[in-house]
Amino acid sequence: MTFLEDADEAAWTRLGRLLAARRAELSPKFRSRRLFAEFAGINHRVLYDIESARRRNFSPNTLTAIEHACSWKPGSIARILEGGDPVENTVILGPVRAIDDDPVSPVEIPAEVDLFAIPRWERHLWLAPDLSRKERRLLINLIRAERLSAEQDDPPTGSG
Repeated sequence: MTFLEDADEAAWTRLGRLLAARRAELSPKFRSRRLFAEFAGINHRVLYDIESARRRNFSPNTLTAIEHACSWKPGSIARILEGGDPVENTVILGPVRAIDDDPVSPVEIPAEVDLFAIPRWERHLWLAPDLSRKERRLLINLIRAERLSAEQDDPPTGSG
């Protein structure tokens, strides 16, 4: 038996409560189960099943995707099911796509980067695989400079 099968109903219910609370803590947008599931790279019905303790047969990749999206260290879900508490990462990790049970490696995001407060285009660059931190910063700064230059060349006109 695995820790998933060994955990009782109360442990699964506790996991569901902690996960829902963590979603809301990360961002007000994540009060929406669907948005958080999309961020984590899992189906929103799977997230519902976990949070409502409906079933216990989740793939390791799904659990890993949830831990990363919650910025919990690997093994945190097992710790919760065994009666412990999740352990937070010191850096925010990007989502791990749990598609076809073949996740993409997580991307380390500097702690000062708030993925929920930056523009969508910038978030995509931070989460892009195969780029170094230096390359990400260079691309972001280049795009910011280009956008600023475009705004100065073509200032918005007001109707007055």
